[in-house]
Amino acid sequence: MKFRAFLAAAVALFSASLLAQGSPNVRSLQEAAIRDLQDAAPGVKIFRLGARVSRIWGVPFATGTDPIQAANDFVSNYTEIFAPGASSLHLRRSTDLMNGKFTAVEYSQSVRNKRVEHGSLVLLVLNRTNQVVLASNNVRTIERDPGSARISSKQAIRYAQLDSPWALQFSDPQLVVLEGETTDHVAWSLLADNGLLTTPAVYRVYVDARTGTVLEWKNLVREIDVNGNVKGWATPGLKPDQPNNPPQLFNLGDLRVNITGGNFAYTNPNGDFTITHGGTTQVTVNAELKGRWVTVVNTAGANLVLSQNVTPPGPANFIFNSAPAEFNTAQVNAFIQTEKVHDFADGINPAYPGIDVALPANVNLNDTCNAFYNGSSINFYRAGGGCGNTAFTTVVWHEYGHFIIDRGHPGAAGDYHEGMSDVTAALLGDSPCLGEDFFGQGSGCLRNAYNSVVYPCSGGVHLCGQVISGAFWLTLDELDITEGHTVGMNLVRSWYLNSILLLPSGITPEVTIDVLTLDDNDGNIYNGTPHYTEIATGFGAKRLYAPQLDWVNFEAVRLAPEFIQLPSFSARVPVTVRVTNNAGTLDPSSVRLHYRVNSGAWQETTMLQTSPNDFTGSFPLPQCGSYVLYYVTALDTAGHMSSFPRSGSADPFFSIAGTGIVTALEDPFSADLGWAVTNVNLSTGAWTRADPNGTTQNGQPANPENDSSDSGTFCYFTGQGAVGGAVGDQDVDGGPTYLTSPTFNLAGANAIVEYRRWFWNDDGDDTFRVEVSNDGGATWVVVENTPFSTGMNSWIQRRFVVSAFVTPTANVKIRFSTADQPNNSITEAAVDYVVVRKVTCG
Repeated sequence: MKFRAFLAAAVALFSASLLAQGSPNVRSLQEAAIRDLQDAAPGVKIFRLGARVSRIWGVPFATGTDPIQAANDFVSNYTEIFAPGASSLHLRRSTDLMNGKFTAVEYSQSVRNKRVEHGSLVLLVLNRTNQVVLASNNVRTIERDPGSARISSKQAIRYAQLDSPWALQFSDPQLVVLEGETTDHVAWSLLADNGLLTTPAVYRVYVDARTGTVLEWKNLVREIDVNGNVKGWATPGLKPDQPNNPPQLFNLGDLRVNITGGNFAYTNPNGDFTITHGGTTQVTVNAELKGRWVTVVNTAGANLVLSQNVTPPGPANFIFNSAPAEFNTAQVNAFIQTEKVHDFADGINPAYPGIDVALPANVNLNDTCNAFYNGSSINFYRAGGGCGNTAFTTVVWHEYGHFIIDRGHPGAAGDYHEGMSDVTAALLGDSPCLGEDFFGQGSGCLRNAYNSVVYPCSGGVHLCGQVISGAFWLTLDELDITEGHTVGMNLVRSWYLNSILLLPSGITPEVTIDVLTLDDNDGNIYNGTPHYTEIATGFGAKRLYAPQLDWVNFEAVRLAPEFIQLPSFSARVPVTVRVTNNAGTLDPSSVRLHYRVNSGAWQETTMLQTSPNDFTGSFPLPQCGSYVLYYVTALDTAGHMSSFPRSGSADPFFSIAGTGIVTALEDPFSADLGWAVTNVNLSTGAWTRADPNGTTQNGQPANPENDSSDSGTFCYFTGQGAVGGAVGDQDVDGGPTYLTSPTFNLAGANAIVEYRRWFWNDDGDDTFRVEVSNDGGATWVVVENTPFSTGMNSWIQRRFVVSAFVTPTANVKIRFSTADQPNNSITEAAVDYVVVRKVTCG
């Protein structure tokens, strides 16, 4: 049997329809297209989030006469790589990235002229060669056209009002297609606003256009912190206005100055201006806190406006806030810092979309200890409640960061929004500290890019956002060492801003791949990027691991057999591998065979070069019933180490010696062979032996359909959901739930245990646990205790040697378990095809 086709991307140019997802050949067509691409572009990599093909990357995989044609040709030739549906794609925009190094070609998704919410595909083209080097996929799987609207846009507003009477203002509804867990919807999308700046509520509302059901309210207010405190006036440095940081006089650049009834001009960075005017009669010159990129609004009274009568050529000199006071200082600071953060982004990428507008900055709102972005303005509160006025440096930069992200990536996840807004402030201020002295003089940072939060994160959006702020800042630390601070800062700033336009689905290793691709200079990630080590170190510290670079390539020529038949004609067991250059150049004197016998210490031996690329080593022949673990390492000429297998000592090859080997158990779970299920504090999700009904979460497989590689259709899995079931249908709640084997008699012997496992957990807190016991289950030793990582929600085969964990006896058992503790996530597991091969001596 096959897995279901889950959330992935459908690709088609312009109005070309895609295959229906319900086609029984969808999965095989997708895999065939991937194989075709891998044949056409050897080395190309597929990164999946669950079943969704999230990124295609690694080496160039399409080309054309220009970036648009290269992108279009790829989409046309490899449509089936992305799980298809009933939608089509339309070229939305192309954007210059990295000062002409790349073009990002973006497609939007629609179904019969109805926009699909958050559906997009971005192809990154290396301009020097017109080669596509990255595909970033967020296309939604829409199985069929959900139909036309049965209620009008006015009725949709009425349904939204009935659902939430607090909403007083609504935008014009737009008809869209909204992906659902089990059913897709044609929906009216509209903005709902309570009209209050002091206690804002702005939501994107989706109303089912056929039934009038309100499907979703999406909060658009992006705040510094709901319970936070921000202190400050727009004063020098990064701290708020306080006794040790009083206001200073600054030049106001980009401020609009006009002559009443005449022309206007903007000031230069020094604050100077020249207004073109004819005549020498007296005129009135006006200055207010309006610039090219900001309009400051004082919600506590009149806006600061200065005027004076002068006779040309003047001068007309203005000083705003000459006697500093809170409400006036807040206005000047909002002006300075908003202009500054816009120019920061524009200086990195002048082609960045949508930010060259005057954004309203509302200051002195009648509340305290907060600031927010609501989709159309940035907003700051007055002093009080122990907090200063929140219109100050890093807070203004953070809120404007939301505007930058919103314009480049409208569908960005909340934690990504908050984290990248923190990155905006950190990189502009050249400081890891956001909201310094937010809670009062000497209180320190509200948040810090030096933090202990790692991926995956299950906390609030402000907490989890610190994963990405830390990743960028720690990468800067590495670049400080290798490139110097100025060069390193320019690199990180460029990666930060341009990576937004690749539309990552959230804070996942996707972002690491995107940054590596932006850093690369030839489209081939696997021969290295100029700053791979720095990026891999910085992002890896937050568990956003970079793909492991193959500094050299390994190929098995002759590995030791898993079972060594005794007696043997030789006292040593040979191992031969082929090692070739890849990202680095092999140091042939560095190739080593590492091994250990049973639980002894690791030993190593130099592997001899027997041909230009072949190396041979050996380990001692183990005694009957003993086992050997082994792996190979090699260095390139720069000292970078590669291992074979990649995880080295963490998951090595093994060999076990004996006079005979017999199968003690081969269980595809087609019949009940005596496995026992035990539940502890479990509400739902007990181990069940059956043919499972696959379920999904956010389009990813959250429970399997059975593996097709054994002869049966049954397996053990955690909870049987309904056919086509929704997320959480009978998943593990509480627990643990244990699946324990019958007893194996391994007295005087050893054994190889083989099994296939499947695991899904949406927050990374829970684990899949495998244990072995040699006393009938009285005590247990952990074999593996694995948190969810990309790709685990597929069948993975594992093996272990019993004596590596316990002494074999007549009372050996194995067990599998998982739990949802605390009960706050979706957790599913499955086991199939357990085989125990008994190794005998005698």
